[in-house]
Amino acid sequence: MHSKQEKNLVYLLCEIKEVLDEEVIEFWLECGTLLGAVRDRKIIPWEHDLDFGVFRKKFPYNLQVLIAKKLSDKGFKGIIYKNHMHISMSKNEEIWADINYYDIVNENAIAPHRRPKNLIGILLIKFYSALLDPYNHKINFKKGYGAFISSIFILVSRILPSLLRKQITRIVFTFYEKIGSKNVWWVVPSCYLNNLSTIKFYGKEFKAPNKVDDYLAYRYGKDWKVPKKNWITERDDGAVLKFYHK
Repeated sequence: MHSKQEKNLVYLLCEIKEVLDEEVIEFWLECGTLLGAVRDRKIIPWEHDLDFGVFRKKFPYNLQVLIAKKLSDKGFKGIIYKNHMHISMSKNEEIWADINYYDIVNENAIAPHRRPKNLIGILLIKFYSALLDPYNHKINFKKGYGAFISSIFILVSRILPSLLRKQITRIVFTFYEKIGSKNVWWVVPSCYLNNLSTIKFYGKEFKAPNKVDDYLAYRYGKDWKVPKKNWITERDDGAVLKFYHK
């Protein structure tokens, strides 16, 4: 019997697949989504998000905008960041998906990521997210301190004229890069992403890295078939640990 969270994630999974397939965009399952698909034949019970991979060269900005628009028409919220697209459910922001952009560099596929490294970074990325699309966020002052701060940022972003908001967005992200964040790149041997394989997941066909068992061992260790509820990507992911940039 599926939990409500699993049903929501499966719904999001299928809707994103439909939109990407309509535009013939090559993508694959990765991270915990792939692990659940291969090991458990379902979404891992404690997962709250989905992960997809695409090659940046095959997913130019105009296509990113189109996909975000199509997802918006379906009732989702698609926000375009520099190195990924973040998609959430309008009625449940605690369920989301990320489409991660990979670049081929020599024999590696690299998905650049930045993560907050301090409180300033956390605040800056919250403000940046609000500035990108202030009307695609909910205001909720009663859900806790973090939600209160986010709601303030959203209100401020909505007040700002469009041109000024764009200028401030660039400034905020520059400060985020320089003083509030660190590089946490995912680096995977490109051989895993050449000639993608196909797997079935919830009755639908999805692309996956080839030699998928080896790929999962690379990222999750040789004991990848053993569930680990306390998994932390930055600490435990082999792709991050091998190529961590301060």
